[in-house]
Amino acid sequence: MLLPGTGSCALTDTVLLSRAALGAGTAGVLVLPPFYYKGVGDDGLFRFFAEVIERIGDDRLRLYLYHIPQVTGIQLGLPLISRLIDAYPGTMAGTKDSSGDAKRIETLCREFPDFSVLAGTETLLLETLRNGGNGCISATVNVTSRLARQVYDAHAAGRDDEAQALQQRLSALRASIETYPVIPALKILMAELTGDEEWRNLRPPLSGLDDEQEKELLAEVPLAELL
Repeated sequence: MLLPGTGSCALTDTVLLSRAALGAGTAGVLVLPPFYYKGVGDDGLFRFFAEVIERIGDDRLRLYLYHIPQVTGIQLGLPLISRLIDAYPGTMAGTKDSSGDAKRIETLCREFPDFSVLAGTETLLLETLRNGGNGCISATVNVTSRLARQVYDAHAAGRDDEAQALQQRLSALRASIETYPVIPALKILMAELTGDEEWRNLRPPLSGLDDEQEKELLAEVPLAELL
C-alpha cells in the first residue's frame, strides 16, 4: 500500500500533490499539518484539513494524518481528530503517529477503533498491534522490513513469545541504526545490500557519514538480517 506524503506549508500544494497521488492510484495520502504558522489552534487546523478534503473533492480520497510534533511543532489532539472523523467519515482513514508516545498510540487505538493507527517507529510495532493498531510506517523499515513482517505475522498467529523475541531484535536493530544520522546511515546500508553505489547520494542539507562512522555502522548492523 502506497501512502505518499503530500503535506506542505501551502494548502494549494497539498491539494495538487494529493490529487496527483490519487490519479496515480495510491491507496491514500499522508498529510502533515500546516507547520509554518504556529499557535493556530484546533479551529485553524480543522479548517486546513477540511479545505484540503473539499478542494480535492474526490470520493477515493483516504487521508492519513501525520503527527510528528517534534518536527512540526504542532499537536494533533484527540478532540481535533474526533472532529475530523465525524465531519469526514471514511475519508479520514488513519494516522501515522511519530510522537514516540506509546500511551498516546494506545489511546488512539482505544478511542478510534475504526481509524487506522500506525506507529512512526518499528520499536512500537508489537505494542501498537497488541492495542488494536494496524502496524507502522518507519524510515528504517526500508531495511528492517523482513524482521518487522516476522513480528507482524507472529502476532497475527498468536505466537506471543516469538513475537516478543522478534520485537526485541527489531528494536535493537533500529537502535543501532539511529545511533547515526538516520538517512545517511540508511543510504549506506542500501548501497551495501544492493551493490548500487548511487544509494550513497544525498541531497543538501544532509551530509554523509565519515569513513570511521561507516565502518562502525556496518560492524554493528548485520546485513544478513536486513530487507
